[in-house]
Amino acid sequence: MQADTTLRRLHTSLLLYQYPLVASQLLDICGDVDHIYAYLEAKKISEVRLPSKLKKVLKVNHRSRNQDHLNHIIAWLNLPDRTFICLDSADYPTQLAEISDPPLVLYAHGNLDLLKQPQLAIVGSRNPTQYGRGVTKLFSEEIGKSGIVVTSGMARGIDSAAHRGTLGVGGSTIAVLGTGCDHVYPPENETLMHEIASSGLLLSEFPPGIGPAPTHFPQRNRIVTGMSCGTIVVEARLRSGSLISARLAMEQGRGVFAVPGSVLSKQSEGCHHLLKEGAQLAGSVADVIEELSLSYPDLRAHQNAGPVLKPTSLNQRQRNVLEVIDLEPRSVDSVVKQTGMVTAEVLQTLVELELVGFVSSVAGCYQLCSDWSRD
Repeated sequence: MQADTTLRRLHTSLLLYQYPLVASQLLDICGDVDHIYAYLEAKKISEVRLPSKLKKVLKVNHRSRNQDHLNHIIAWLNLPDRTFICLDSADYPTQLAEISDPPLVLYAHGNLDLLKQPQLAIVGSRNPTQYGRGVTKLFSEEIGKSGIVVTSGMARGIDSAAHRGTLGVGGSTIAVLGTGCDHVYPPENETLMHEIASSGLLLSEFPPGIGPAPTHFPQRNRIVTGMSCGTIVVEARLRSGSLISARLAMEQGRGVFAVPGSVLSKQSEGCHHLLKEGAQLAGSVADVIEELSLSYPDLRAHQNAGPVLKPTSLNQRQRNVLEVIDLEPRSVDSVVKQTGMVTAEVLQTLVELELVGFVSSVAGCYQLCSDWSRD
């Protein structure tokens, strides 16, 4: 791409990244991204309704106003594995281009090939229960092993658990950020962000140098759902960003799947509401795969990514314990009571199951951490 074209597109991105609907209007008027820049330079603003804030920006010389920021972006793009993707690029996600307000420009750090693979989004509460974390781990691991890309927003809670789950089994993940790709948010995700950049993909419509803002995250959500074949919601309150994502996915014609939870849990109220509104029940990853008619692209590529669990090799004592263990942590006493086994036998069995990866210990209790067949 010629240098002057690149600069025009970066200038356009700097001007319009906060206004996706305006960008879509301008794209309809101008026909392509390059002509938007010329249109704005000419300040022909009478033909389109623009936010007053944007009109004020257009009244100044935005070239000089944004020069320092532009230099920062160019320096970032010169680092390894960084690029930006324009709407007319062959690398631009096909499904995302179909939504009503696709980003004109995406900034990327990592493996662009993931944009050509089928994706499933996993979103949910920033303060999940142990049950929510457990479901997310199971789902993201199974999706990751299948070769399907797990896409989420790298927020606290369910988003982060989804990224970590698929990375843990050698799967692929895309994190769509509510900041520039050079900004770590939330701060505790710095290590996770580096892991995703090295083996997955960081993606954002916000230019490098842009930090978090409340309006960025709902705006970011349309990209998460727009790139994905379906969106799985794991724990959400009635008023939450996850329900915004679900609504966006429905408007975009994407599948929406909700994981049911306890009727007593406020964290599952949003999921139950979605089920009443017509979302599909996500009892397992297989439910989602079947509903969307997706295939597992390359299961063999991930078959050595972690310990191979063989439910058929379990003895009856181990099966009896697994029958009463679920994603909510259970005490040893509870397992003893439900199985009728003696305490020493239960403890020995739980240690065996933990060693092969079926259960994990949480504060002296045990919970299921890998699916198993009862057949």
